[in-house]
Amino acid sequence: MNLKNKFNKYYWLRKIYTSKLFQLFQIKNPKLKKKIFTSIYKSNHWVQNGDSLPQEFVSVSGHGSNIGTDQYKQLVNNFTNIIEKYQINSILDMPCGDFLWIKELVKNKDMKYLGIDIVEELIKNNNFKFKNEKINFQSFDIVNFNTNKEFDLVLIRDLFLHIKNFDIIKIINNLKSMNIKYIALNSYNNKKNLDVTIGQHRKVNLLIEPFNLEKPIYSFKDYEDDKFFYIYDLETLKK
Repeated sequence: MNLKNKFNKYYWLRKIYTSKLFQLFQIKNPKLKKKIFTSIYKSNHWVQNGDSLPQEFVSVSGHGSNIGTDQYKQLVNNFTNIIEKYQINSILDMPCGDFLWIKELVKNKDMKYLGIDIVEELIKNNNFKFKNEKINFQSFDIVNFNTNKEFDLVLIRDLFLHIKNFDIIKIINNLKSMNIKYIALNSYNNKKNLDVTIGQHRKVNLLIEPFNLEKPIYSFKDYEDDKFFYIYDLETLKK
């Protein structure tokens, strides 16, 4: 164990909050997810720098959100193509994390952008650093989030890995009722979907039980060989 972790109370809170036993008794607590993901954020649990990047290139949201890597460049190129292909001028990003990987893409394209995340401190930091007339951040539990505002693209990246299957289904159903054009979702090609304690992780395949989504209208690889971004229009998602 890293000695620094031993004296970080959020390291121990994360251990407690993400345990099966704790969640067994707390699963109906409406503040449970906020406690879990706040403890992950405050303990820097997802901070990884295996590429020895400059500190400003390292995301608190995990190595998949680090910038300056070949994976990052490919991700930005893929989303630049999506933005141009589908004429995207506004993005709803859930969860937005620290806004690191998508920041330059949003700014360069001069887009309307709303980032949603359950961690209030993260949202406050983002608004302090980046908020302007087109870029805004709000703190919500994404599972219960809905809006009647119009967005060209809803982006959900690396969320479904960490939440329960019934919460994923609820989010997908909420998306179907929104005033949106396109949706970008992560999916793997695993043969069976297991469930998870909130804040832990496992692979999720959106094309099989219990989700059974239709094949997307477009797809491309994310930063792992068996991990993809699926692009849906709203009508295809509703099928």
